Amino acid sequence: MIHLQASRWRRILLCLFALTLSLLPALYADFDDLGAGAQAEGMGGAYCGLADDAFGFYYNPAGPGFMYQGQVGADYGTLWMGLDDNSELPKSFIAASIPFFTTEEVAGKSGSIGVSSGSTGIALSTAAAQQQWRFKLKHWGTVSLGWRSFALVGTYEESAYYLGFARSYKKKWAWGVNVKSLQEKYTIDSYLERSSVFDYGGRSAVQNYSVDAGVMYNVLPRLFIGLAGSDLNQPSLGLLEPDNLPATYRFGAGWRQKGTRWAVDLINRSGRWYSAAGFEKTFAGIFAARGGAQFGGKNYLQPSVGFSFILSGIQLDYVFQIPLVGMKEVSGSHAMSFMYRFGRKNKEDLAPGSLELYYSELQEESMGLKKTLSKTEEEKKRLEEILIEEATMRIKDRIKSAKTETRETRTSSLLDMPGIRETKDIRHLVQKGDTLQSIAEKYYKDSKYWNEIYQANRDSIGRGGVLKPNTVLVIPPLSQARTSSSLDDLPDLPALQTLPAQPPVIAPVKVITITPSQAPAAATAGGAEAPAGPKIIPITAVTVQPASVKPKEEPSQRTQTQQKEKPAAHSRKHVVRPGESLQSIAQKYYNDNSRWKEIYEANRDKVISGQVMPGKEITIP
Repeated sequence: MIHLQASRWRRILLCLFALTLSLLPALYADFDDLGAGAQAEGMGGAYCGLADDAFGFYYNPAGPGFMYQGQVGADYGTLWMGLDDNSELPKSFIAASIPFFTTEEVAGKSGSIGVSSGSTGIALSTAAAQQQWRFKLKHWGTVSLGWRSFALVGTYEESAYYLGFARSYKKKWAWGVNVKSLQEKYTIDSYLERSSVFDYGGRSAVQNYSVDAGVMYNVLPRLFIGLAGSDLNQPSLGLLEPDNLPATYRFGAGWRQKGTRWAVDLINRSGRWYSAAGFEKTFAGIFAARGGAQFGGKNYLQPSVGFSFILSGIQLDYVFQIPLVGMKEVSGSHAMSFMYRFGRKNKEDLAPGSLELYYSELQEESMGLKKTLSKTEEEKKRLEEILIEEATMRIKDRIKSAKTETRETRTSSLLDMPGIRETKDIRHLVQKGDTLQSIAEKYYKDSKYWNEIYQANRDSIGRGGVLKPNTVLVIPPLSQARTSSSLDDLPDLPALQTLPAQPPVIAPVKVITITPSQAPAAATAGGAEAPAGPKIIPITAVTVQPASVKPKEEPSQRTQTQQKEKPAAHSRKHVVRPGESLQSIAQKYYNDNSRWKEIYEANRDKVISGQVMPGKEITIP
């Protein structure tokens, strides 16, 4: 601390001129602890356990780690007014602490898009129609900036530039670091130009860098303790020889409660211990009064009092300090400061039911809606990509289906001719690694006929089409049209080339009438009758009545007749349940999810973007 009588300032200057500054550390120290901010000074400078305003990083670099609202401040004061030599000792401080936040999702339900692929296309299904997110702000860290100035007008000036960063950890701990640029500047006159200390007028300033660090811990919901160190690297600020700046250590505790605050500090500088304590009370949220004191040993006692006016985010502070020991006949020190708070307040500090609390909740909701909109746009883009992919696959499937139908039609016409027969049932012993598709490929030359094997061996095949090794499967004759590749294995294909284009038509016999003749019985030569034997009845007339032969119908006429005679298929109704898709419904009614197209074609007006809304009644053709 500074303990100077008015007349001793002249002694300091004389000592500077006489190169004896290093011999007076007890009287004066560079960058002494002059305080920062009228609010902290009004509490006696006991601020290591609080450090929660724009000037807080001066007392404890970790203090801004618990700040959730940006603050800027300016401080100006004059020390020890009324010195008998009329010396002016102004000091000032400009500071800013700006917290930064990131958003963190804490709870919510979001819509999801499910995609199921089958052998013929893609089906889409959605769940959780309403999308809701709730977010909270997560404190990333606080950046602090500051400029401090102190001067003996016309003789000496010192400045310090601060850059600090602080961050909280698990809402209980906070740490912070300040980096400072320290500068001292002297006014060179005709006398100092002849001094080697100032390089005969060629050197009037010195600069170096310093580091501060601190930690804070939230012991109880409103109780904090802090530990901080200033000028830990003890930089040298000597002009001619090294003159290291001593480190300052603080340990303090502070109680933060809306309307009531108190703090105590223990300070050590250059091996000397000081103490500080302060108390503050706020009335109606617009006026605050405070008091405190610094004391150490028998030669230092300096009480202080101050007050504040608070209007919205603006705070005006005043402090008066007067030394009771060590300095006499001075009117004390006076200082005023201005602070402005902006941004979000900590919700814990807002009064329940207040407009500020309501506004804070609206801000959180607004951020959640913006995030929801962003995710919805992403889901929409993803859905569009899936629909484009679905349309592309459908086109490819239609082309493939058309080619397959052409081959099957040609194959069917050949298989309908005489001389071509289906293969007989054969047996297959399942080996490890066999699947229905691989077995169909082996016997039918095409894996798509796996369903023929499945239908013939339903009792021997496990759930999901799983085959157990050493199981005997029946390979049935192919009941549907084969692919053209399977025709290469049919027997006697060369005989097909000699078949007549139009076989002769044979009319069937309907009625045959035989008329016996009235021939007399043959007599024997002796007039006796011939022995009994088989009787021969001569046929005198044979009448053959041919059956009426219908003219041969053309294939197209026969198809139309079959279609007329075929009874109309019975359509069924199905009410869509949540989570169902066209594929799952096709699997339920046809035992084949690849037939979802038939349901889609019969219910085009009820299918939107490949899905059917729950509760809709659809027709199952």
